[in-house]
Amino acid sequence: MNISEVDRTLLNSTNVYNASNGEYHVNQNLNRTYIHNSKHHKLIETPQGLKVVIDKKANDLDKVFYARGKVVPPDELLDMMKLDSIKIPMKLREEFKEDTKLPDSDLLKVIHYFVSKKLGEQTSKGDTNKMVQSMDETALIAMGLLIESWCEELITDETARHFLTTHKDDPTILLSDEESDSKVNNEDVQYEHEE
Repeated sequence: MNISEVDRTLLNSTNVYNASNGEYHVNQNLNRTYIHNSKHHKLIETPQGLKVVIDKKANDLDKVFYARGKVVPPDELLDMMKLDSIKIPMKLREEFKEDTKLPDSDLLKVIHYFVSKKLGEQTSKGDTNKMVQSMDETALIAMGLLIESWCEELITDETARHFLTTHKDDPTILLSDEESDSKVNNEDVQYEHEE
């Protein structure tokens, strides 16, 4: 798909998944007559315009393109999408400290669950398509890092110790007669492999 900063509607329909897959280009020219007559490729007319379906496994790709153009990476796509002149700071992998870890995957799954549930509730109130598209893996990782940094600030050793130790004023658990009898009986049982 050819991307331009001028065509905002096309630019706003993009997402990071397709950009990472290399599906957005700049200055790509297609041979439409060849695609129309080809049995491997298709031109489909839609209300938004022409949709081009190209079989990437076909051996005639050199005839499909007049010019392949340049693939637009996700960071450049994000840079095109913003309306202001402030550049989005992007760090290269080499610029991060070696001991920097990604957030726990379980934390990201929990965040994804609650955010998707919240977005699901909001669908009846308005168009949330853009919000759903923006909740990709990059946003989840950023949110996970933010929550982990909050946890590091808020949970000190003292607060963690509060949840890990028992206090004298904690209520004791009372077992019923059946539970206490089975507990005593289980303690008396010796297993064959024990000596």
